[in-house]
Amino acid sequence: GLAALAGGLSSTLQQLSLDFTFWELLSDAGWAALSGGLSSTLQQLRLNFAYCSLLSDAGLGALAGGFSSTLQQLSLNLAYCSLLSDAVFAALGGGLGSTLQQLSLGFYGCSQLSAAGLAALAGGPSSTLQELSLNFRDCSQLSDPGLAALAGRLSSSLQQLSLGFSACSQLSDEGLAALAGGPSSTRKQLSLDFYGCSQLSDGGLAALAGGPGGILQQLSLNFELFDACLQLGDAGLAALAGGLSSTLQQFSLNFRNCYQLSDAGWAALAGGLSSALQQLSLNLAYCSLLSDAGLAALAGGL
Repeated sequence: GLAALAGGLSSTLQQLSLDFTFWELLSDAGWAALSGGLSSTLQQLRLNFAYCSLLSDAGLGALAGGFSSTLQQLSLNLAYCSLLSDAVFAALGGGLGSTLQQLSLGFYGCSQLSAAGLAALAGGPSSTLQELSLNFRDCSQLSDPGLAALAGRLSSSLQQLSLGFSACSQLSDEGLAALAGGPSSTRKQLSLDFYGCSQLSDGGLAALAGGPGGILQQLSLNFELFDACLQLGDAGLAALAGGLSSTLQQFSLNFRNCYQLSDAGWAALAGGLSSALQQLSLNLAYCSLLSDAGLAALAGGL
């Protein structure tokens, strides 16, 4: 079993990738055994625990205790590990060393996670972190205070940030404003997924416009809704356009189902596009107020 696997791992191993998807019979004892077999020289660790339904906070905490102090890259997929609660954030935070540069955590479908846990995670990532990816898809209890806590503790050295809050329906403009207010002077890549977050409005877009800036080169924003969006309109898009970085080279924007957006909004966006832009991707599906004039304005901005 897992104990035998752990016992056979080389003590000089520097890179390790293991996929345990749907290993539903593995318990915390197995994860503790794996922890004991992790090399002290490990620099890159990638583990997929998706649908491991018996994995709990205690098991993941034991595993984190075995993380190498030299670890530079860590990726954990914990999708639909339904026993995980807010305590898992503190357990993980304690295992993140001072050498960590890249961190990727997938918690989608972990329905017990809340703002309190996200605040605990915010205290974990090191000041040396350069790339951070967090996916909280379908974590419906997450709310603005948690996002604010995370934003306030983001490393000033962070160059790439990817946050997924798809279907986190409690998030609102307040959380987006807190995120925009976090450190961003060194950030080159930013990806935000707020698919299905129906409380977001023009105010949130305006707040976001005042944040990324700096030397941002790649920006990806997803504000698609399940149904027609009533709160995102031309004013928000114009504000967002006004805050786009002049160094932006790649820009992806998804406003599918935001049917209040009209030619005026798209014209404003065209006016805010950087002359340095090399790649542009726009999803305007079901934006039914867009006419030839709006498309002409967009084309003129390229």
